[in-house]
Amino acid sequence: MAKRKAKDDAPVISVRALVYMHLVMLIVVALLAWLDWSLPN
Repeated sequence: MAKRKAKDDAPVISVRALVYMHLVMLIVVALLAWLDWSLPN
């Protein structure tokens, strides 16, 4: 497999994987924020 000259020697991650990771992170952050907001203080 031919290597693309990316930023230094960073592992190449597909755009789809990046999108999925961001979606998962957003969902987790939203769930934690909603849980923290919904719990009575």
